[in-house]
Amino acid sequence: MIDKKELIAHFTGEELNLAQSVLEKANISMQYETTIFTQDFLTPNIWNFFYKRLSHVMKIECNGVFEESERRMISFNNGYNTPYPITVLKIINNSKFKVLEHKDYLGAILSLGIKRNKIGDLVIKDNKCYFVACDEIGKFIIENLISVGKNPCTVELVADIEELPHMDFTESIISVASLRADAIVSEIANCSRANAVKLVDSGKVLIDYSDDINKSSEVKLDSRITIRGKGKYLISEIVGKTKSDKLRIKIKKYT
Repeated sequence: MIDKKELIAHFTGEELNLAQSVLEKANISMQYETTIFTQDFLTPNIWNFFYKRLSHVMKIECNGVFEESERRMISFNNGYNTPYPITVLKIINNSKFKVLEHKDYLGAILSLGIKRNKIGDLVIKDNKCYFVACDEIGKFIIENLISVGKNPCTVELVADIEELPHMDFTESIISVASLRADAIVSEIANCSRANAVKLVDSGKVLIDYSDDINKSSEVKLDSRITIRGKGKYLISEIVGKTKSDKLRIKIKKYT
């Protein structure tokens, strides 16, 4: 199992608090052989950490409802496939004059006093925002979210998961000498290696939502890289090498 020293070495701040809560649930689930869910949607650096370290000793799954979802809830020992305590919702923008963005919807939800980790990914499609929330706050959102900014809206349950839109990406191939953070950032941001180092050192680069990185940190496959002012990217797969022996990596940019 994982001990607290390993958590302290890997996480800091609020992430550490969340990781400690997850570890407690994992220990209880293993000790009593019972199904337990986290009560939070966790960022990739947390759910990946536990999945990779515990999947060989217990049944552990990570679910965010959307395909390739970033924020996910963890289940431990869910041998009977008990449904996750997740409510799927959609916000309908009732204004014909204002096109709302991800930040508008997220800001409106959080303005209700809801913590970010209580909701998962948000996907915008056809002037609607689809998102997932912990069961405990689903009804509260439906009853209290009546506008996004100055735009009137309605919130409804999504009964059919097939209604959910897919996340949109644009794919491209980059060539890098290694999987070092500065090399990846340099290619994605189309800047020099020196400027990529400055971006990393200034905290403008997040890997799986963590800024606890340095220029020589190795970027793993399936990592999400966020570069302030440039966007968010998924490091998808290594598709080969160039004649000069550089790695050819497929990346997906969130749109």
